[in-house]
Amino acid sequence: RRKDGGRYSAMNREGFVSATSDVAFGSETELHEHYRSDFHRYNLKRRVAGLGPVTKEWFETHKDMLVSAGRGRDQKQDLVYYDPLSRKTFNSERKYVEYTKSNK
Repeated sequence: RRKDGGRYSAMNREGFVSATSDVAFGSETELHEHYRSDFHRYNLKRRVAGLGPVTKEWFETHKDMLVSAGRGRDQKQDLVYYDPLSRKTFNSERKYVEYTKSNK
């Protein structure tokens, strides 16, 4: 916090900016909502791994591919979820989602 009791926020000429995802927002509230999103968490993990951020469109496409891959299979046991950053595999969507939302 600043000495005047306010909070620090990333603001430039374009408004509030997430340095991790390289996305501009119109208000501090929108920025804070972004910080809670899976998209921001994914880009944080990429940053820790030394990789650049992905776009929101790429992230949504990647997320949709995981879900659509599960629908095309007859047997759920054959479905394996894979995290490319950690190179870990998961046998259930629940475990994969838990991992991607974790701080690991």
